[in-house]
Amino acid sequence: MNNLLQILFFSSIGLIVYSYALYPSIIIALNKLFRNKKQELKQSLDPVTIVIAAFNEEKVIGTKLKSIFESKFPMNQIQVLIGNDSSTDNTEEVVKSFQLKYPTIKLVNFKSRTGKIKIINELVKLVNTPVIIFTDANVIFTPNTIQNLINPLTDRIVACAAQIIKRIPAEKGISTQEINYLNYENRIKQAESELFKTVIGIEGGCFSIYKKNFIAIPDTFNVDDFYTTLSIIQQNKQIKFVEDAICFEDATTQSNVEFKRKVRISTGNFQNLFAFSSLLFQFWRLPVFAYWSHKVIRWFVPFLLILSIVFSSILAIHSRFYFVVFFFQLILVQLAVIVNLFKIQNKFLKFISHFYYMNMALLLGFVNFCKGVKTNVWEPTKRSVE
Repeated sequence: MNNLLQILFFSSIGLIVYSYALYPSIIIALNKLFRNKKQELKQSLDPVTIVIAAFNEEKVIGTKLKSIFESKFPMNQIQVLIGNDSSTDNTEEVVKSFQLKYPTIKLVNFKSRTGKIKIINELVKLVNTPVIIFTDANVIFTPNTIQNLINPLTDRIVACAAQIIKRIPAEKGISTQEINYLNYENRIKQAESELFKTVIGIEGGCFSIYKKNFIAIPDTFNVDDFYTTLSIIQQNKQIKFVEDAICFEDATTQSNVEFKRKVRISTGNFQNLFAFSSLLFQFWRLPVFAYWSHKVIRWFVPFLLILSIVFSSILAIHSRFYFVVFFFQLILVQLAVIVNLFKIQNKFLKFISHFYYMNMALLLGFVNFCKGVKTNVWEPTKRSVE
């Protein structure tokens, strides 16, 4: 019995270490070792439609539109579709002021709160260009973002993920931890793109896709970008991470706001997991291997943490080693709570706290998924860009 419990304990810990540290380290190292030299890509001048779902974005929508039309991509090849999700601020007025100068902007007003996914599905029906760029109102383009996002598109590469660089409006709260984590994620996505010809998964803040490869997202789903990622993998097509397609977004500083966002995303992750459950058994495909290693195992880390505590607590009855391990695990959980509760600023302790709170959000997301999701409408994070 003890031998079985030890195997289960080390398997739980091993899977956590594999998904968070071992898998990323190996593929990042392999990518550095075998990465192909950059190929010169023919500049695509196909017209593109930029799709934005907006709710109360008056602080950022002007900066966003300015960054689009100040790009090096030909202005007459850019169309912009903005779905105004019944905003209660001056979002509509700001967009209309830009329409006077840029008539290729089309504003679609929704009379009641609709939610991002329903808006996206409706706006795609209005697109008459081969390429769509989906982007958030607070993700600011650089002059080459549009061009670099569409150049790599081919019959095989049907979507491209931008490199969204997080900025710290003020070094406080959890902004540093979030930026470090997301920068780490970008390195993993870059390696997956080169080695496995996919990205697990596209970040919805900015990516391009051929309209013909876009599949409408179920209305009650919480996470549109991961649904699109898995639908492309299911089509046996490729996704490229384009490190030169740079854009910027302010990082969240408020831990409570970020926690709610992660719960919502976690709920959506489990929706996608079950919607594309058939992919899980296609073990021979490299993108599926990456999916398991990068995401699926991580989504179950909260359960692995709980199981490791349970197994070590039982083993601790007859083993001093497992008693110490059990006690150490409890200390880590308590530290996470104390650091967050008392706003302790030690970087190492904040990292521990951030890890446990991310996994608490995953656990709550699973609970929400089990309860059933009736709407995907939520309040967006307060914007700081002006």
